[in-house]
Amino acid sequence: MLKIKQLIAQNIYEGVKGINPAAELTAEELAGMLEYPPDENMGDLALPCFKLSRTLRRARRLADIPNKIAAEIRTDIAAVRERDPAAKSDMEVLCLSSGVHAILAYRVAHKLYLSKHYFPARLISQVARAATGIEIHPGATIGRRCFIDHGMAVVIGETTEIGDDVTIYQGVTLGGTGKDVGKRHPTIGNRVIVASGAKVLGPFKVGDDSKIGAGSVVLKE
Repeated sequence: MLKIKQLIAQNIYEGVKGINPAAELTAEELAGMLEYPPDENMGDLALPCFKLSRTLRRARRLADIPNKIAAEIRTDIAAVRERDPAAKSDMEVLCLSSGVHAILAYRVAHKLYLSKHYFPARLISQVARAATGIEIHPGATIGRRCFIDHGMAVVIGETTEIGDDVTIYQGVTLGGTGKDVGKRHPTIGNRVIVASGAKVLGPFKVGDDSKIGAGSVVLKE
């Protein structure tokens, strides 16, 4: 009985500390707070203990979400401030940059897509498209510090993969040719610049540090 109480208390302790590291409770104090009827045995307590542990792990993950979202927002804002001389303040970028809005909506939709919640993922992407003029399929993979400048009429397909520190200007299409199945869209390397109106079509890779000129149509490596 004591061993089971200590195990449950340890799970509670780990969960509380994971959500609030400043919590002033010890596993021993929590064990003293757990009281069970003396006739209960290990079989009776094993399932509640397992459910408690699982619930606390989920609570810990949920508690981390706001911090992760805030970190992503700060990173995206910093990328705009670094590469757009017209951006005057973080608040301006957060409130008025359609590229940042599209990327933030994508990150939420992408998490839903990976969890196989396809309908709400597509719904978010379509709402973002209507609001920003930028269409990013939630199945696409986009790295850190992606900067979409101006952004109107940008289209990014489902199997597109984009590396870190990529800059995309208005009118760009990262799409398919209609001839491929499975991987249908391009893979864009790190630090690539895709200029206005460029069309990159097909399942091939654009290497790191490449620059694709305005109005280009790229169909192969």
